[in-house]
Amino acid sequence: MNSITFTLQGEIVGVKRFKGNIDGSDIDQCKVLVLTPMDASSGNAIGSSVSEYRFGGSDNFERFKDFSFPFLADLFIEMTTNGKTQKLNLLNFKEVVLKKS
Repeated sequence: MNSITFTLQGEIVGVKRFKGNIDGSDIDQCKVLVLTPMDASSGNAIGSSVSEYRFGGSDNFERFKDFSFPFLADLFIEMTTNGKTQKLNLLNFKEVVLKKS
């Protein structure tokens, strides 16, 4: 087993892309911003922030052009570690369409 995969539901509030060269390294990435509750257990934080999920190359940015933000989605996540830190990658997503009552 090289990774752990799971699905969660989250509110996608934004997407950003970058394709270019920084300090001699070619970078091509898409990051999805997902609304995430703050850890309020210490009493020093309340509310929400965003978490960035890597979502492949900058070409994935185009998949979001027709969405109205924010929107609710099922997020298909892969979690890996280097032994010290965890990395969350978005493998895919599917918009959740709420039924009108």
